[in-house]
Amino acid sequence: MINLKIARIITQLAGWMLFFSLPIVFMLNQQDNEDTMQVISMGAYWQFCGIYLLLFYLTRLVLIPRLYLKGRYFLFFGIISLLFIGVCIVKPFDHLMSAHQRQGINFGRSDRQEPRPDRGGPAPEYGGRPPGPELGSRDTQFQRPGPPNQRESHRFDIVGVFLFVMVISLTMAIEINKQLYITQRKAIKAEADRAEAQLSFLKAQINPHFLYNTLNNIYTLAVTSNPNTAPSIMKLSNIMRYLTDDITEEKVSLRDELDCVDNFIGLQELRLGAKTPIEYHVEGLALNQKIAPLVLMTFVENAFKYGVSKQRICPIIIRVNIADTQIHFYTENHDFSANVKLTRTGIGINNTKQRLQFAYPGKHTLLIEKKEDRFIVDLKLYL
Repeated sequence: MINLKIARIITQLAGWMLFFSLPIVFMLNQQDNEDTMQVISMGAYWQFCGIYLLLFYLTRLVLIPRLYLKGRYFLFFGIISLLFIGVCIVKPFDHLMSAHQRQGINFGRSDRQEPRPDRGGPAPEYGGRPPGPELGSRDTQFQRPGPPNQRESHRFDIVGVFLFVMVISLTMAIEINKQLYITQRKAIKAEADRAEAQLSFLKAQINPHFLYNTLNNIYTLAVTSNPNTAPSIMKLSNIMRYLTDDITEEKVSLRDELDCVDNFIGLQELRLGAKTPIEYHVEGLALNQKIAPLVLMTFVENAFKYGVSKQRICPIIIRVNIADTQIHFYTENHDFSANVKLTRTGIGINNTKQRLQFAYPGKHTLLIEKKEDRFIVDLKLYL
């Protein structure tokens, strides 16, 4: 990571050195009696550098992350338009070239040595007039009136505008490419987390202890000819099918997720006695809603894993409220996690938090809190 940051800094420095060396090379080719230090010492050159540095980092560090990436496009392009107008007014490249031309004229005048008659030198020709074009010549006929600065103010700085467009476009390309890279990494990580959640939950459910208890309970039902034998076998079969086949997709049907929750609770009731009353309610209709797989199952599994005791009554509350574009999920149970030997980690709440951040960015609220010996999960998903 450190080497990558150093490489980025070196790349930026190399890019800026190349960018700011181009006007130096251009000016040195235009004026033979100048050197590099004379160009660098010009105030107009540093003004030129500062303007484009400011444009680049202002756009990259402020405008794109705080406006463009947050969907505030009107304000973003409005500020870009104001910056464009500012460049058209300041004319950084044209101002640099004009300063370079004036500097060249000054250097040319200082290099000429004209004889002065008061020091004994030969008298100047042309009858004492300074050399210059004759009146009526072609040189005087096409000279524009007015000072040079006044003539320069009417020119359009096409090169400066081109550099402005190039810097803004390059900045946006760099940041958008960076965001795409970050998004791809998040997608890959979310896919890995989902696969890890699927594998972890599957391992938890095919754990020999779980299967032994479940099958033993079903066997007891079968021996006593209990009518719940066949439904219990079907519940176990449905859970295994959901875990192995259905959750391979990024989003699954909310109805399938709730069916898995219902089957899981039904199997848990086979092994739990009267000391663990279960309050499970679903309000609303699960029609065509989609949800990330195992999001609800994570908290249901943890409620039974850490909220059951053989010494005291420990009710487990699970509520699901379904609206057209919102799912409200709530669990409440006793917390005996300090007394449970963590032989397995299950899906993991941290894993589920990360998956929610990716699958529902800005579209979910998750409240997890402990009140004395109670553990509460309050999740709202906005579809």
